[in-house]
Amino acid sequence: SDLQDILDRAGIDQKNEFVETISCDKESGKEMKIDKSNETGLPVNGILVPSKYHQIFKKEASYELFCYLQMEYTLDDNSPVAKYSYIYHFLAYEQLITARSQSKYMEFIKDTFGINMSKILPENDKFNDDIHPLLSRLKSNYEKRSKKELN
Repeated sequence: SDLQDILDRAGIDQKNEFVETISCDKESGKEMKIDKSNETGLPVNGILVPSKYHQIFKKEASYELFCYLQMEYTLDDNSPVAKYSYIYHFLAYEQLITARSQSKYMEFIKDTFGINMSKILPENDKFNDDIHPLLSRLKSNYEKRSKKELN
């Protein structure tokens, strides 16, 4: 396929790299690797969201965006509760997650990243002034990147 040719020229081994970059946590990475694949060895519809989290993310693409944001947004890695609270507010603002899913989301963060969130922190000036614009930029980078991969 054309995509594979481009990747070959770039020296990227698509099968491994793609799965690594897009899988959020190693466990879900293993089981989704190649059970549903097309000829390039990529999972056809991206990541399989664990079914108990379908109530959080409105569609698989929302989950993939979450994975991308949590990898690229490293500013608050030293205060993960703030980080995941901000990502939550951003996704809620973008209407990518269901509004009543706060407790499910906190459970998801605990299961996936081992971070206990006693609550999702409220939005604040830092979020409105700095974090929201940053996450918006990351989201548009992600969308540009996804389009490239689809063409």
